[in-house]
Amino acid sequence: MQGAKMVDAGLFAADLTETDLCEANLTKANLATYSTTFIQNYLYAIIYPVNLTKDLQINLGISLIVLNAVIYGVVVIKYKKN
Repeated sequence: MQGAKMVDAGLFAADLTETDLCEANLTKANLATYSTTFIQNYLYAIIYPVNLTKDLQINLGISLIVLNAVIYGVVVIKYKKN
């Protein structure tokens, strides 16, 4: 495992990832450990807003497909001219 480190966790040594190492150090120092992941803490509210209804999801999806089609259309027309 890349990024894993051997850490003496007290009774035994274990392979820990960087996150596990950080958690172990916070616990050892009697500090609060992370209750959520980075994505849950910072990105979840952006990706899944509270007021995101089914109709809004459908409209955003259709808008994204149309925007994508327009961008690809412009690229294809530009290459056909050359």
